[in-house]
Amino acid sequence: MVPPISESPSILDPQKSTHETPAILRNAPLSGWRVLDTFESNALCEQERRSLARYASAVKDPDLERQASGFAQCISTEDPRLR
Repeated sequence: MVPPISESPSILDPQKSTHETPAILRNAPLSGWRVLDTFESNALCEQERRSLARYASAVKDPDLERQASGFAQCISTEDPRLR
């Protein structure tokens, strides 16, 4: 799962958003995070998560979606924090 990204202020209503610029919301509740992929085992998920984190730290990509993948977490579908 990857953290959500805040919305940028609306051109029509700048008061609509509390953020000046889009940001990765790493401390958002897991129920607001997005499922990036599913895996048969935690080991496979952790392998992919480490790969995503390495890529995100090595490449200075301006795309916040790709940067957010560096904060991915492997979460069981039965984790109570998802409710």
